[in-house]
Amino acid sequence: MTWQSAEREYPAVRVRDDRPVAIEEILERDDELAVLRAAVDRLVAGRGGVVLVEGAAGTGRTTLLEAAVADIPAMLLVARGGVMESGEAFGGVRQLLLPMLRRLPADERVAVLGGPARLAARILGFGEDIVDESAPDPFFSVRWLLEELAAGQPLVLAVDDLHWLDEESRRVLTRLATRLEGLPVLLLATARPAEPGATTDLTELRGVADVVKLAALSESAVERLLPGRDPADAHRVTGGNPRLLRQLAAVPTDVPLADARLQGEGARVLVRARRISPAAEQVVRTVALFPDGAPLETVACVAGVTPSEVADDVDALLASDLLAGNDVLCFAAPVLRRAVHDELGAFARREAHAEAAQMLRKQGAPVEAVASQLLLASPRGDAEAVRVLREAANQVPGPIARLRYLERALAEPPVPGPDRVDLLIDVGRLRGRLGRADACDALRQAYDDAQDPGRRAEAGVHLAALLHGAGRHDEGLLVVLELGLLPADGVDPEHRQLALALTLGLALETGRHDVARDALATLGPSLEPRTPGERAAQEMRGFFAWGESPGGELALDGSDPDGLPAAFAEYGIVTFDGSNSLCLAGEFDRLERLVEARLRVARERVDEQAHLVAVAGRAHGRALRGHWRLAEADALEVVGHPAAGNDVVVTSVELLAQCYARQLRIEEAEAAAGRLLELGASPFRAEIARAIIAGVVGDPTPQPVFEQIIRSYLEAGLTHPALRRWTCEHAESLARGGRRDEAVAVLTDYLDEAERYGEAASIGQAATVLGRLVGGDAGLALLERAVEVLGPSPHEWLRGWAHARLGEARRRAGHRADARPLLHAALAYADEHGEELLARTAREELRLAGGRNREAAARRPDDLTPAEARVARLAAEGLSNKEVAAALFLTVGSVQTTLVRVFRKLEVGSRQLLPEALAARGITVGTSSRSR
Repeated sequence: MTWQSAEREYPAVRVRDDRPVAIEEILERDDELAVLRAAVDRLVAGRGGVVLVEGAAGTGRTTLLEAAVADIPAMLLVARGGVMESGEAFGGVRQLLLPMLRRLPADERVAVLGGPARLAARILGFGEDIVDESAPDPFFSVRWLLEELAAGQPLVLAVDDLHWLDEESRRVLTRLATRLEGLPVLLLATARPAEPGATTDLTELRGVADVVKLAALSESAVERLLPGRDPADAHRVTGGNPRLLRQLAAVPTDVPLADARLQGEGARVLVRARRISPAAEQVVRTVALFPDGAPLETVACVAGVTPSEVADDVDALLASDLLAGNDVLCFAAPVLRRAVHDELGAFARREAHAEAAQMLRKQGAPVEAVASQLLLASPRGDAEAVRVLREAANQVPGPIARLRYLERALAEPPVPGPDRVDLLIDVGRLRGRLGRADACDALRQAYDDAQDPGRRAEAGVHLAALLHGAGRHDEGLLVVLELGLLPADGVDPEHRQLALALTLGLALETGRHDVARDALATLGPSLEPRTPGERAAQEMRGFFAWGESPGGELALDGSDPDGLPAAFAEYGIVTFDGSNSLCLAGEFDRLERLVEARLRVARERVDEQAHLVAVAGRAHGRALRGHWRLAEADALEVVGHPAAGNDVVVTSVELLAQCYARQLRIEEAEAAAGRLLELGASPFRAEIARAIIAGVVGDPTPQPVFEQIIRSYLEAGLTHPALRRWTCEHAESLARGGRRDEAVAVLTDYLDEAERYGEAASIGQAATVLGRLVGGDAGLALLERAVEVLGPSPHEWLRGWAHARLGEARRRAGHRADARPLLHAALAYADEHGEELLARTAREELRLAGGRNREAAARRPDDLTPAEARVARLAAEGLSNKEVAAALFLTVGSVQTTLVRVFRKLEVGSRQLLPEALAARGITVGTSSRSR
């Protein structure tokens, strides 16, 4: 008799005739698959056998079975055990045989089920039910039926999840397995070795089977499955479990592993635990409350039982690979803790954590252990909880963790009074360091609630500093003026000094020169600064003294990188970091060292605001130096950072407009000028940006904004030429509009003032512009004076223009040979730093002077910007996107976007190729800080 194969009837194991088994689904299973396929080969040769595949939940037993029977040259009968069917007598046998029998014509089915197969027919529902317990054992009837089926072709019995098979079917299959000699029948079965709730004993079957045990996947396989994840971390949280890894593959890589939510896994774990006992399920729920696990004594206490009452349940949970650990109980796959935790329900979770915190406090657990539970618990107005959270905040490193505890303490909430004010001050300061927009809210509340003058002054100083940084100058000034009304004996002198320094800065920003004068008078004579407040006040006092008369000096001692201003490092007040004074003094090399020191402190403190202000200060210095591309990179880093305060963003966008204009990227410059208004900057600042653009493109339209800037400084009594260097732009604007004589008069007066102060940069810039305007021998003498004065100056862009204008004047005077070296020097600077108008001017003058155009190699469109080079170098050294972002205070998204541009420019497709590509461009890559 010829039998029709029933291999396409798959009630449990899927047959994938339409596609092969995906390679990632059977990673590191080659040896195991080879054992199954060898058994199939022996079957085809006429020898039967038994193979038992054992593995924990999710290790890929079913996948391996599918791969083994795909396109198998044999009749395939399939069954799968299940919890719901485990009590159905002979349910597994029916799964194996019924699909095939139902496909047979009725007459053939009657013939097959006749004779010795009559008892099997009754089991399968084709005869009378078996009601007599003394009826013959159906095993022989089933075996005879299988022999008949195997007579036509080899027969494979594929049984998945044998541990859930009903007892009668398991007994039939076990006896069959011991009597397969001479039969072309292969039994392929899978099972979990220690499944909760399963009573099937597989000992006898193991004795006759080739047992294949499935181990966890290695880190190498994890890396192939999850290319965007750290393989060691992913392996740790999943235990190398293939099913969990496949679920993780669907989770976006920007979601931390600790926050990954795996669909259905929590419920699956709880169901398995419940099969052991209700107490076991409660143990699992309790362990889920502890991110790092907990001792059995703690778990039992929180669960409301004694350790001895759940000891057997815990042993069963350990044996089934649901939990792990000896001294500390945790999930065998840590990623499942979050899955189970999510199954508890929002209200139940909060209440459970509150109870856990209370139990831990009674046990005398460490403060951090109690506080970690309180973070997730419902607030109960518990003063002891506030104390624990504040103590925990003092013990953890870094502002992010500290703020988490303090904000939770604030939600408890604490009793109104001094303690609450102190808590609000701490929260506001930490939020400010992290660039949080709600930092001012907490400090404002502390300031309003404080009854004690000392606490009110402390809150007010930090509030005013943050308002200054947010560009809310009027509000900040109002706060510091109110602080001046507090009784002197109730305020810390340090806070009073800081408040006066802030008053000076805010008064300048708001044009309240009368207030600035009063604050200066209150500060009194200059003293040797010893405290943060004194150093901040000294810098502002020095600024006014320097700006008012030729004899005044800037206070630069607070800018020593080896002795960081405490106002910067301790108070988080970044208004007085020393960079502004260094910029005014032209100490740009010293500024670079200062910024590096500031960045180191900011990294140590995880102070993003301090980092951004330091970078913005460096951008200002680089722009004054004429390093436009470097200044642009710094300004873009600030503007693109989500933690940047509005004031530092406005300053950086203003700087970007100038950088773009100098590089003749006019559309970008105009867009930056427009953005200033969108950011809420004063129209005055947008007008300055547009006036700079007008000067670069040669627009003859008058630009009165330059005169307004000059007048504002003079009204404040600040006459230093360095503050009024806009006079040169003002004069050029007048000259472009046909008012040459007026421009010459303005510049002559300004140059005289600059000579009186001895300010080299102002002398050089004024002499350069005036020399070109007056022309002739007088103009040539002025230009030679400019080159002489600017020779040692760090203001490279001013020196470049002086070289170009003197070269132009000498060329016009017929001294072409003397002109060429000057023009080459101007072009070399312009090409290196992006002063495009100067570069064009120098090239044209070189052509007219008959010189060879020895310009530096033109900047290629695929060259990396400094910011791109920094990101690329760290990525090439083996840092992940998250680590690069942390090192440079960027977002992960910014790093990803930057790397996309880097890959495109370098024409590489992976990080592994970055070192070689960067080396080809002269960018040195350090040794990897960790193995990948």
